[in-house]
Amino acid sequence: MNYNYLLKSDELILPWPILQKSLDFIPNKCNLKLLEVGAGSGKKTIPIAKEFQEIYIIEPEKHLIDKFEELCIKYKCNNIILINKTFNDYIDNLKNYNKKFDVILFQYTIHFLDMKTILDKIKSIINPNGYVIIIHPKAIPKNWGNPVLNKDSEKFDKKIWSKHKKHLLKYKKLIINSEYFIKKYSGPIARSYILSL
Repeated sequence: MNYNYLLKSDELILPWPILQKSLDFIPNKCNLKLLEVGAGSGKKTIPIAKEFQEIYIIEPEKHLIDKFEELCIKYKCNNIILINKTFNDYIDNLKNYNKKFDVILFQYTIHFLDMKTILDKIKSIINPNGYVIIIHPKAIPKNWGNPVLNKDSEKFDKKIWSKHKKHLLKYKKLIINSEYFIKKYSGPIARSYILSL
């Protein structure tokens, strides 16, 4: 996939209100470990790093991990651990180490995974009473994201949206009907679902 627009600038992107609202719902974050699945180059993650004790990043694209590492150095983020693997590879590996997380975050990435097996995988790596935050778009607007950073992304984003819209609608139904679903926030272009496992 074409993720070059994520590499064009070192400017960070402040947390979108929908993410900040979701994070504000979770108490005592400074003592918690967060796992973010598919964080790209880190521009949306580094601004929230200080809110957590540790942040683990799973990102399968090596060039995005390299950019993330550069930004961690530039912005002095010492509590971020970068893992260049797919979610499934990482989970399969974690079973040997008994590592658990307090919060798992999917920002625009849940549609890349198999929803039939995802909850079981999450349950195997989350601490009791942990939180799962799932943020996904309602639709792709005309000037999606930051037009300065994402000049060449509009066609790409529309393509992704049309490809995954059906899956996102199915996930929404599964999430809301899940016994773990506790909270929903809705913004102009995105929705956030919080589950407690």
